[in-house]
Amino acid sequence: MLPPFPIETEETRTMARHCTVGIELRVTSERLILLDTQ
Repeated sequence: MLPPFPIETEETRTMARHCTVGIELRVTSERLILLDTQ
């Protein structure tokens, strides 16, 4: 299983940076599809 999506830090928020490049996909054990896009 892949680790969870990166959590936005205070520095990331202050510098207005993205945590994701493109689309990151996760599928849970309950077959729930999670998408993180920027």
